[in-house]
Amino acid sequence: MAIPPEIWELIFRTAASTPGSMAPPLENFHYHYFAADTGQRRARRAFVSNLINLHPQSHVYKDRFAKKTKLRLASVCKEWHNMMLPLLFEHIILQDFDDIDALAKLLEKPVFGGATLQGELVQRLDIVARNNRGSNLEGIRDLFSQISHLLTLLPRLKVVLFHNSFRVNGIWPSSDGPFFLNSASKTLESIVWVDDDKEWTLMKVPWLLWVSFLNGHPSLKSIHPPHLEIERELHWQICDGEAQTPLSEPLTKVTQLLLRILHAAHTDPMFLPCGSHGRDNTVLLESEDNSEGDMFPNLRHVTFEFCILGPMAMEMLDGVVPTPTLLEHHGHKLTSLHCVFHKTADEDFLAYNDVPPQTQFFPMIARHCVKLEELGLYFNWKSVPSTYLGNTTLPTVKRLKIRRMNRHFRVGAYKIMLHFVAESVLLRLPGLEEVVFVCERDVRYIRRYQEDLRGELVSIQRRLVLESGVRVLDSEGRTLDFLHAT
Repeated sequence: MAIPPEIWELIFRTAASTPGSMAPPLENFHYHYFAADTGQRRARRAFVSNLINLHPQSHVYKDRFAKKTKLRLASVCKEWHNMMLPLLFEHIILQDFDDIDALAKLLEKPVFGGATLQGELVQRLDIVARNNRGSNLEGIRDLFSQISHLLTLLPRLKVVLFHNSFRVNGIWPSSDGPFFLNSASKTLESIVWVDDDKEWTLMKVPWLLWVSFLNGHPSLKSIHPPHLEIERELHWQICDGEAQTPLSEPLTKVTQLLLRILHAAHTDPMFLPCGSHGRDNTVLLESEDNSEGDMFPNLRHVTFEFCILGPMAMEMLDGVVPTPTLLEHHGHKLTSLHCVFHKTADEDFLAYNDVPPQTQFFPMIARHCVKLEELGLYFNWKSVPSTYLGNTTLPTVKRLKIRRMNRHFRVGAYKIMLHFVAESVLLRLPGLEEVVFVCERDVRYIRRYQEDLRGELVSIQRRLVLESGVRVLDSEGRTLDFLHAT
């Protein structure tokens, strides 16, 4: 009896250690591994490989092994070659814009006796090439036209990852014409836009162009947006409280996205309910059924990038951080929230006040995210532990995910992070069942320097593991072995 194609695919995937899911995990993708270490050349060289894989470093090597194995399996015989083609082409990576024409010709090549084009096999496209057009706006516009054509050749595309390394003084190079991502297939499920760093010179996408992309892709499940440029008219609408949602239809399939603060008032019309203009938001929030007009009805996971709030910004806000629109209208649905902040939490403000303003977000989270089960804290960990959650208690949280954003080992920062886990976690998260160190690099550092961190590790072992039964795991879900050695 012949082996079914599904069984062959399972055999080949197992042999090549290739996962079935194409979507990059946002929890391991918090901006570049070098963003908090400006000027580190080695970190910048590692950026592309980490960007492509969006996994801990061991997965980078697994991915290279998988590619070699798939090529070897495809070369065994013609029958195996035909069965391996979908696996070979399901994930395409463009690492040099000079290769874009050759890639387009390759994807237009027919296979399987002319019944299919190779582009029809592609499910994920990573555009991670660095800008080789400089600040030449005409050259960039031509390049975007080429990318747009490339996307039209991929009718079954599910995931796009775009690396923005275009430094054009923060402007959008195309004053007219459609957004190049609009050419992506309607089957698209995940969009990840990554900025090379946080410099103001990087290209920003006009808000209305991004809206046109969202309105044209109703199958989206995961959204990692670019930094957006607010049009002047929208700016005044937000200031006057007149802004309304720009979405034409609810994005019913979106379950996870990344939140950036769009405006100083923390109002983002994208997350307003349809027809919310002129309505009493207090009544909306306190009612039992507030799903009417919900443009993100199935949103469950949010990665919240904390904004920088320096003394001047806080003075403009009269010292009070406004509640982000997303938390206000969608927090009640969230089961997972990951908080990301690259800068030291107190470096902008502790010289002027006793408490960093970012801690004001946590009472908002406690108020609005009443179903929260998973909390991620991804900081640089240079402040005293009490500044991170403040006095906020989150009783529904069962899993804490934690990492340090800075690449380089500093014993003081790891002492603060581990002290927070040992001393503050159970006080602020009384329902906790698991602590997960999501970054493999952190686990390696802690294991290597466990003698310097012995006091903190002993406290974690005693207070969390032995007394409270909390599981302490690595990114793979394994119990941390070095805790038992302390």
